Amino acid sequence: MALMGLAGLVCASSLAEQSIPPSFQQLVQLDSRQMATQASSPQNIDGKIKINGQVYDVVCDCSKSWKQRVAEEMNSTTPDCAKPSKFKIKRVDWSPTRVEGQITAHDVREFLGLPSQLQYVNARERYFTELDSRPSAATLGSVGGDAGDFILALQVYAHETQREFSDEDVLRYFQQFLNATAPRKFYLHTSASALERLQESVGVEQLNLANPRTDPPSLREEVLGTCPPNKEPPCGLMDPLNVGDVNIKLMMLNEDRYLISNKLVQSALKAFYTVLWNKESELSDRIRFEVVSSIIQHPERGLINVMVSEGCKHERQVPLIPTRNGETALFVNHVDAVDARRGDMASFFSRISGSHSVSANSMYRLMDRFGQRMYSNTVAKLAGGLPIFDVYIL
Repeated sequence: MALMGLAGLVCASSLAEQSIPPSFQQLVQLDSRQMATQASSPQNIDGKIKINGQVYDVVCDCSKSWKQRVAEEMNSTTPDCAKPSKFKIKRVDWSPTRVEGQITAHDVREFLGLPSQLQYVNARERYFTELDSRPSAATLGSVGGDAGDFILALQVYAHETQREFSDEDVLRYFQQFLNATAPRKFYLHTSASALERLQESVGVEQLNLANPRTDPPSLREEVLGTCPPNKEPPCGLMDPLNVGDVNIKLMMLNEDRYLISNKLVQSALKAFYTVLWNKESELSDRIRFEVVSSIIQHPERGLINVMVSEGCKHERQVPLIPTRNGETALFVNHVDAVDARRGDMASFFSRISGSHSVSANSMYRLMDRFGQRMYSNTVAKLAGGLPIFDVYIL
């Protein structure tokens, strides 16, 4: 008896009705003439398999046409992204016991409102803010935001290519990334308190960090870390105390925990602001920059990890979630959106890798590992002791 298969062996003959989902049976009903033809192809693998004491002849078809047919059939069975109707909320931190005053799953449900009223967007078209409730608008949030995840991807790319990147390399990669992801914005921010410290560092009042003046010419260089003769490094934005993005600051202060090169973080900061300040380039407008208030000092009562249905995940449709509702604030981490974004970033760096031939799959897996480390360290610092909930929007 002969069987046909792909990858994990999609089987035909008498096993079709027993082992193959109905949606695949049309793909495996091959007559003996088709099987004989395909078996002679160099893209086929012949063999035998023993199931329940009976030996079957196996032909594994690896041709592009067969893969395409299977892919089309699988895609046709993927559920659509339907309007959500319910939340599934589970507390997942290490201290799930009730503590007086801590937020509960019921509170999270009240915070989110009706699932059917959430606004969904395509994860490929929206920027990411980091874990911070001070940007109060409904958002896509992640531990690192756009800036942190780009730095993470750079570190993985450096690992995969076994190279050290110069400031010029990182600037070029960032410009290529912005071009490849147009017209999506890239989110970058600092805090008012970090900006005040930066102003003291460079000796300038009312520093416009979105577009510092060019007189004196040395001002921009000082902001990007060039120390004047009377100062010792680090200076400007190379000093973590002058950086208002908490995740990036933690990276710079804890290189051994994040396993991300401090030099690479500094190169990325220089690239971000160099592009932002070049108002003659259209790429400058692609950066959404803001200075967030320092009046509110992280009033968040918990963290939610947001996940969506399989259909919405397949279509990259994710809900914008407000970080504040009345007096309640939450850290918001969009798990499925981050996963999709890292896949796209891995594909981008794979495409530009040239002779280094970096695998997108390998990069994605390593990004996931580095991302888990970043999540653990940043969440421990920002949300340590707060309740953490997984929120499935179905």
